[in-house]
Amino acid sequence: MVGHGSGKVGRGRWNERFALSSGTVLGREHARLGLNNQDGVCTRYDQDLIVAVVTDGCSSGRFSEVGALMGATWLCNHIAKSWTTLAPDPSVETLSGAIQDLDDSLVTFLHAVLGGFAVGGDSDDRVLDFLLFTYLVSVVTPDKTWVFGMGDGVFAVNGAFVRLESGPGNAPDYPAYALVNPQRLVNNARTVPRLHLVLPTNEVAAVLIGTDGVGDLLRVDEMDGVFFPDRELDEILTHPKFERNPSLIQKRLRAIGERQARLDDDTTIVLIKRRAPLDECDEGDAEVER
Repeated sequence: MVGHGSGKVGRGRWNERFALSSGTVLGREHARLGLNNQDGVCTRYDQDLIVAVVTDGCSSGRFSEVGALMGATWLCNHIAKSWTTLAPDPSVETLSGAIQDLDDSLVTFLHAVLGGFAVGGDSDDRVLDFLLFTYLVSVVTPDKTWVFGMGDGVFAVNGAFVRLESGPGNAPDYPAYALVNPQRLVNNARTVPRLHLVLPTNEVAAVLIGTDGVGDLLRVDEMDGVFFPDRELDEILTHPKFERNPSLIQKRLRAIGERQARLDDDTTIVLIKRRAPLDECDEGDAEVER
């Protein structure tokens, strides 16, 4: 079994403002098939930056947890290094360009990895087996909070949930599609990463990001299509014990899967939650793409 964990660096004043916790569990279907957990997760505290990343390996890939784990760690560390070069309050255009540059650099990294074990003409097969994964990222700074990524997943800010769909044929976008012969792709094209949300940090009480397995913990209002958490996920979001003991999310997810026979898919959650009450909010609206 491949290990899954979160790297946390530099616990300074941000640790006093926000609690950061995560958990990831093997889905029941993957357990039945004798597969590994194909999700990845990495979190990082820096002096004026919190980074959280979840990745979800393609279920049809034989070893896609390899790419998912590498991708989560690479994204987390690369963002921590590169984000400090942005202005404190970049425009949406500037930020979208930075996210595209990040994705391009990720593809360059994956291409270098591919060169180490792809032999002859089998590089497409190696990509499909090892390197297909989606990613979802949250970055929190003193001024702004962002959520962005490529592919499906779930995120919530201040309890308002958005479920990112995988697209036609349950075939989400993967950054490593850039390394595959376009003739082998369903849509014969690769899309770009998307900026999902920008919000002033002083308006943020909690940010949750998760892989699409979290969808099993959501309910939908059939009248207006709004997603809301079930009792288990709502407790993770609201009960102080999950702030005091970051390991409890992992334990709770395992209990949901084992005792309640739920979570068929691998499920990963990162929760960034403000410890102190919100400051008085500045003017400004969230920019959300659903």
